Amino acid sequence: LLYLSIAIYTTILICIHIDDFLITSSSKSLTESTKTALEAEFGKLKEKSGDDLLYLGFRIIKKKNCIVLDQTHYWDKLIEEYKAYSLKEYQTPCDPSILTDIKDSPPGTPEEVSMYRSLVAKIMYGAKLRPDILYSISVLATKSSNPLKCHWESLLRLLGYIKRTAKFNMTFLPLSNHTIRMYSDASHGSHSDAKGHTGYLVFLGDDQACLCARSVKQRIVTASSYDAELVAIDDGTKAVEKIYNTMKFINP
Repeated sequence: LLYLSIAIYTTILICIHIDDFLITSSSKSLTESTKTALEAEFGKLKEKSGDDLLYLGFRIIKKKNCIVLDQTHYWDKLIEEYKAYSLKEYQTPCDPSILTDIKDSPPGTPEEVSMYRSLVAKIMYGAKLRPDILYSISVLATKSSNPLKCHWESLLRLLGYIKRTAKFNMTFLPLSNHTIRMYSDASHGSHSDAKGHTGYLVFLGDDQACLCARSVKQRIVTASSYDAELVAIDDGTKAVEKIYNTMKFINP
């Protein structure tokens, strides 16, 4: 949930996630008055401030000329949790055959199915800042209802890639312009139920990290690759519209 308030010469944004929230403002006095108002309503708040914050498992690092979003801490904790599997490091997040189920691969036990779903959820949460693993984890998530042994192996392979790239981060520089660019692609009939797959990336400004990314199984069966591409463009355009409306509200 995003709360945005704009007054004369001042702006404040509040990102709310359950009982955690992040405040950023163009005015220090506005931040303090907002904090005072919140404490008057809800009591004493536990506060963290500074140029290096840990928020929902992610580090937000403010440097002289950029802001870095880093999740090394999150990935290291997850890799430590699964160290018993002696994770091998990989150069890529998945094998090209990830969409193909291996014949005669045994189904998982109820305990293994539960572990599979848990790890999928944890990687999907961290994938918010990792466009490079979105495709792999989105495909493996579609197997959660009845994962086979081959799917579990693919999931551990993905975790091995994350182990090698845990220090990857996103760096945002001062904007030189407000141009929004979206790149999309799609595959036709790539899933076993004949549905395709959508992927898109959205960038704001030049030479910036990705602002928004998604990789997801399409909801409908399309008649051709052309139609699958149109579905992907439509999904990506909706994301661009949301970013455009937010930016227009901040900078009318």
